Amino acid sequence: MTKRLRVKTRLTKNQFKQAASYLPDMTKKSVALARRVLVDGETLTSISQEVEVNKKGEDVPIISRQMLAKYVYTVYDTYITHVLEEPSGWVTETICAPNDMMIEFLENVERRRRIELKPEVKITTKNN
Repeated sequence: MTKRLRVKTRLTKNQFKQAASYLPDMTKKSVALARRVLVDGETLTSISQEVEVNKKGEDVPIISRQMLAKYVYTVYDTYITHVLEEPSGWVTETICAPNDMMIEFLENVERRRRIELKPEVKITTKNN
């Protein structure tokens, strides 16, 4: 049984707009779909189940769940990197660690964030 990390977050319209401004190469459709998740609170699954009619007249999904997740994470990572101000005394680092160690570390960060800051991100784990 492995644990997977789930990050659930919402951005304000302004935060999203600021993050998206750093992504000029991202298509308008991709940005709009990511906005539906990060700002409007829709789920990846609900959006990926929507269909549109292609040139052959067939119903096809508007986007795969995996591709939508990629767009959402791209915008959110940009928000974290370029928009979110680092709290005083905190540092930003990139680390490589075993999954279980990373989950424990991120849970500790979330506990500390709840104490020191308004929570921006809720981190939960799910057993497969």
